Amino acid sequence: MPDAPTHAPRPTRPPRRPEEGSAYVIALLVLLLLSIVGLSLAWITQTEMEIGANERVMQRLFYAANSGISTSTARALTDNDYSSTEYSFPDPGSPLLNATLDVEMSPFYPILQTPCHLCEINDRGGGYGGLNFKMINHAVTATALRRRGDNAIYAQKVLTSMVEVQPWQSTTESLEAADEPDELAKIKF
Repeated sequence: MPDAPTHAPRPTRPPRRPEEGSAYVIALLVLLLLSIVGLSLAWITQTEMEIGANERVMQRLFYAANSGISTSTARALTDNDYSSTEYSFPDPGSPLLNATLDVEMSPFYPILQTPCHLCEINDRGGGYGGLNFKMINHAVTATALRRRGDNAIYAQKVLTSMVEVQPWQSTTESLEAADEPDELAKIKF
């Protein structure tokens, strides 16, 4: 009689547990969470870089406008020139092609005149050679513009200042240029 085939006993598997494969799902969730955090940090960093670049542009415009006020003051004190003026120069620090920085100054306009209390000459009666020196407050506005190559305005900063000069003797001829209504409209209060 032929031998009956003998079957090797199959190894029995332990029963499947419900936690099996959960490490894979947890690893995927952690990877997804880390990806979201990484993308958020990249977005925040990009936003902070743009804010920093805008702040740098505004600081440059502020200093350009402040220089415009100083230039107007110097022109009035040295040349007795109270008229408005404009300056334009290339902006080499700009990533924009052919960018310029334009500074427009209003007239250096006297708004308040009072006797000069520091001038002993005025106390002598009639001043020096018949001139009375005064303390004069002037208003001036400087507008700094950053323009692109196509003349479009990219950024703007307006700065108004009141400058007190004493002792000072102004001439009426120099002030006539600043008395035009269009020129006075350039001064912002």
